[in-house]
Amino acid sequence: AQWLASGGPVRTVNDAAAPAVNASAGQRRQRKREQAAERGRLSPLRASVQKLEQQLEQLARERAALEQQLAAPELYLPASRLQLQAALERQAALARRNAQVEADWLEASSELEQHSRSS
Repeated sequence: AQWLASGGPVRTVNDAAAPAVNASAGQRRQRKREQAAERGRLSPLRASVQKLEQQLEQLARERAALEQQLAAPELYLPASRLQLQAALERQAALARRNAQVEADWLEASSELEQHSRSS
């Protein structure tokens, strides 16, 4: 602050240092562009993983509700045979669907993890 008050000469930045600052700023901008591009490439994969997780949660809720139905003793009476059969078929269908969604989720999660590690 004293040089300002004394009205002394204004010092300029070393001309050799200026390109280095500009180069590092350019490198930072380029790195940020690359990171944004990588986020853009991974965004659909993240969305897919999230969608599959939501499907797994929904399937778990459906399975829990079905298990409560299957726990009811009256479902096993001879008069309820058709209802029992339908519930058991639904249980098998839910198990198949859950296995498929889980396999898809594992594949998508693995791919997302590989891309995340490589960047």
